[in-house]
Amino acid sequence: MAESSLSLSFSDVQSELAHYLGYDRTAANWTAAQNTDTSFVIERGLRNFYFPTISEDQPVYEWSFLQIEGTITLATDDADYTLPDNCSGVILDNSVSNAVASVRRPLYKVTEAEWRNLRAMNTQTGEPRCYAVRNIAHAPTTGQRFEMLVYPVPTSTQNLQVLTYRYITVPDTITSTNIYPVGGARHSETILAAVLAAAEEKQDDDPDGPYSKKFKSLLMSSIRWDMQMKAMNRGGEGEG
Repeated sequence: MAESSLSLSFSDVQSELAHYLGYDRTAANWTAAQNTDTSFVIERGLRNFYFPTISEDQPVYEWSFLQIEGTITLATDDADYTLPDNCSGVILDNSVSNAVASVRRPLYKVTEAEWRNLRAMNTQTGEPRCYAVRNIAHAPTTGQRFEMLVYPVPTSTQNLQVLTYRYITVPDTITSTNIYPVGGARHSETILAAVLAAAEEKQDDDPDGPYSKKFKSLLMSSIRWDMQMKAMNRGGEGEG
């Protein structure tokens, strides 16, 4: 299925960014320095959109479109499972369950410390009932990764049993190959404003310029819509 023609693309962002910065609108004519500058600005703008801070005392908002499904396949005597490269380390509560229809309850979340205590006090094996998430040591060439820990430890009975879960993903930047940012047409104006606000801050050293104000306004509209989408997908009547 094709992406909506209203969705913002990489070339759209390049063109608008070039216009703001006074570059040639044809990216092929840019210098190496201009390519470096635009890549930096686009990445900063996307980070500001994907991980927005609502206020100083409020946590980062989690977009519904960054919540995706993953699976792990249990293996005999294996208690730890590497999560996808794009996993932020956040697995949504009550989302870890068996992939096939089952009377088994979803796994409940515990801290890594609680998981360690369970393992230390009881070497129980069998059907996993709980899970934890922990950091894998950061590697300079691959970045930060995470893993899921389950308890009890699976046996041969659970071997190849599949668990599904939902997690917060960390998107890649947009490129000439990966042309569409996550979020779709409805959030395209907000994404563009985020990029131009990043350019404004870099070029004019102004964190509260016209584009920054526009981005903040559009961001709140995007968040309100996303909250309404979450409510509707829960089966409610929506918000506002």
